Amino acid sequence: MKKMYVYILPLAVAFIGANLYCMQAEDDSSSPVARLKEAKASNGPESNSQEKFKLIISLYNEKDDARAQEYITCLDRNRIHEAIDAIHVVYDTSDDDDQNRILNYLKEAGIPVTYVQGRPSYGFCFDLAASLYPNSRVIVSNGDIFFNATLKKLQDFDLTGRFLAITRYDIGSNGDMELHQRYRDTSQDVWIFKTPLQPIDQSHELYLGENHHNVILSYEALRSGLEVLNPSKSIQCCHLHASYIRHYDLTIPFPKHGHTMGLHCIRLEEIQ
Repeated sequence: MKKMYVYILPLAVAFIGANLYCMQAEDDSSSPVARLKEAKASNGPESNSQEKFKLIISLYNEKDDARAQEYITCLDRNRIHEAIDAIHVVYDTSDDDDQNRILNYLKEAGIPVTYVQGRPSYGFCFDLAASLYPNSRVIVSNGDIFFNATLKKLQDFDLTGRFLAITRYDIGSNGDMELHQRYRDTSQDVWIFKTPLQPIDQSHELYLGENHHNVILSYEALRSGLEVLNPSKSIQCCHLHASYIRHYDLTIPFPKHGHTMGLHCIRLEEIQ
């Protein structure tokens, strides 16, 4: 009998606390964001030869101002991350209007965009990664994720034959982060691999941001011959979602064609 996973995502992130976290990171001259900006302005290009990551995310015309700002805040942080040297956005035009706040931001920031109608599939993003960034270390991520310094732990990590599906850290009301607790082994927001990625069955039928689809992806990735790992105890993927705005139905039944696989949260040191 197939297992059915029903996700009831916790509303543990308080709006005021997360906004304070964002404001402090921007305004505090001692914050990591401020230090990174200063370092990049004064030191120029980094001298180390570590291979950096290419980041692909999916965005759309979010009409709620608070939620739109969360996406923009995550983009701002990722744009100045020392371990990320390229960002590409897959943008869903199906809900565009005369405002298009996020798209206007992308154009003003000069962030390259690929336009689609509807949510992109994982397979579409993997194909795009292979086309744009051959022989590269690639991150595919939900749009409300930003990365901290722990991402640099992966710069020397061998991704050959591996597919990382990483559970997020939720930002708490006091600005602290906690590894996502409910269904954490079956909830991932970030996928890391090296191109070219081995083909994954059904990946063109599974969509970013759709409930349940990530756990089917993990199963199919393993079935394709990849080593599927969740090193979330070492890598902190920071989830900014204080607005509580969601655009999917948590009561959607589990897809009939899908098999699932939970991924235990582990440390990089546990990987052979």
